[in-house]
Amino acid sequence: MKNNKLRYAAFNLRLQMVIVDNWRFLSSVCRVLNLVYGWGEKRLTRWVDSAAEYVRLFNDYDIDGDYRYRLEKLEREQGGEIITRERAEQIVFNNTTLKDPSEISEIVDNLLLELLMTVTEFDGVGRERLMSGIEELTYKEIDESPGYVKDRFGIELDTSFQDYHGILKARGKAEKATLDERKKAGTFLEAFRKWSEEYNPKE
Repeated sequence: MKNNKLRYAAFNLRLQMVIVDNWRFLSSVCRVLNLVYGWGEKRLTRWVDSAAEYVRLFNDYDIDGDYRYRLEKLEREQGGEIITRERAEQIVFNNTTLKDPSEISEIVDNLLLELLMTVTEFDGVGRERLMSGIEELTYKEIDESPGYVKDRFGIELDTSFQDYHGILKARGKAEKATLDERKKAGTFLEAFRKWSEEYNPKE
């Protein structure tokens, strides 16, 4: 007989680790935009709004099975051979707190998406300066970035322990907290997407 409470607790803990790591990298982008480009609270808040919108948009592509194609298309159109999956992978591989390749892949996707969103939606952000700024951050600086943006600009993500399995089940997306299920596209970051919907709700 399986203990569902223990099984779902393990699922919740794994997912929480991904959410926390994801926020480390996204807040690092905010940190670079502040340090390199001088952005303050108003622009960074706009950046977070845009990030949430892109997450929601690409979540819809994910449902349609079109996520990878759309992300690669955006990379070709906006990356300028500078913002590339390879560079995003290197940043994440060198600084992630995660071990599972499928989890790390989710972080790479999100970092790449938000870097491409930044140069698409905000004039004056140079691709090389943006990439170099993030590549130059140390592991410690990336680790401290959530606190950096919270203390200076009041921007934060609630990463306290939640029943993510319950959230997914309520949405009809998680009947079993199995490894195969967690590996399906989008499952690991559903909690981040939930935050994006709450932060930037549809009309």
